[in-house]
Amino acid sequence: MTAHIKQPNTGEVLRYLGYRGQEMSSQLAAQIEACGREVAGAAKFAVIYKHLPIEEISAEKACAGDTAQPADDPGARLSEIFLPGKDIAAHLKGCSDAILMAATLGADVERLLLKNEVSDMSRALIMDACATQLIEEYLDAFENELRESMAGESLYLTGRFSPGYGDLPIEIQGEIAAVLDTHRKIGLTVSKTHLLIPRKSVTAVLGISQKPVRLSARGCDLCSKKADCSFRKEKRKCNE
Repeated sequence: MTAHIKQPNTGEVLRYLGYRGQEMSSQLAAQIEACGREVAGAAKFAVIYKHLPIEEISAEKACAGDTAQPADDPGARLSEIFLPGKDIAAHLKGCSDAILMAATLGADVERLLLKNEVSDMSRALIMDACATQLIEEYLDAFENELRESMAGESLYLTGRFSPGYGDLPIEIQGEIAAVLDTHRKIGLTVSKTHLLIPRKSVTAVLGISQKPVRLSARGCDLCSKKADCSFRKEKRKCNE
């Protein structure tokens, strides 16, 4: 499905490490290259997805003046799951269907990260950034293949939207995993604190439209919770 990625994207790895235009030493460049090769060698990228019809989208809370008619929470109701929040409703606006997906780099990458966290924390940080960059690159390749396939049916695909973006709660991870049966099919589970295990894993939603859609930028810079995000303070991403 996606080509095997062997070399790290150094610029992206530096971004995940928090570099903002600083000069990179030759020592750091060598560490990134070595860590990237090791992570890529351990990675066993696995992805699973479901094509689900969208039954209803409500962007705003309904008026609760009529007590006989309870107010509806904003969000998107797919055939097998309700995704709460105004932001996911806006993301899927104009879409008739959605792709619910999950992906992981696998348990071997998790073990590699844990091993380095015990032996060499500095190297572990670089390796963590390499793993984050790698799964994003795999996901971009998968998404592009999916988009090309949809184009053959005159359908258009939005970008990925993951729990933790905007007001789509991280708590929905467990429900997404249950709908996709990720534990059995790709070895992906969700902790009691709603984090994915292995850590280098992602769940996401993509909308399917019969009309061209504008692909917006993705990630922390557009998140409505960016200013108060505890994950950013720890140089992590909420959907890891």
